[in-house]
Amino acid sequence: MIGIALLGAGRMARVHAKAIGAAGGRLVTVYDVVEAAAKSLAAEIGASVARSIKEVLHHPEVDAVLVVTSSDTHVDCILQGIQAGKAVMCEKPLAPTLSDAQRCINALGAQASKVFLAFNRRFDGAMQRSRERLSWEKSATSSK
Repeated sequence: MIGIALLGAGRMARVHAKAIGAAGGRLVTVYDVVEAAAKSLAAEIGASVARSIKEVLHHPEVDAVLVVTSSDTHVDCILQGIQAGKAVMCEKPLAPTLSDAQRCINALGAQASKVFLAFNRRFDGAMQRSRERLSWEKSATSSK
């Protein structure tokens, strides 16, 4: 089973942790600049607490990292994860500016296939139901 680490322990980290747990994933460790947040989330999911990103990336059971830190840190976290040989999933946005996004893309080069940028609302049940309802209402209105 793939060992996953969370970089970040805020609201979105909790959403992803719950989804990973529900899918049978194994969350290994959590890091956040706010140590109390990391400890709280780690306790909820049964993971260890890392004291640095470097510790996360050198953890022997971590195969992939999920970046759910503040947007201005995404590029650096992604690049560190890739340099450490990990698969990386990053919560949107990739970067706060176009130039930062381009810097990330350029730095990744052939390693880009190891990075997944999340757009979780596409798979959100409430969003799907809303889309279906709007589609139904549109077709019902046009048939009158």
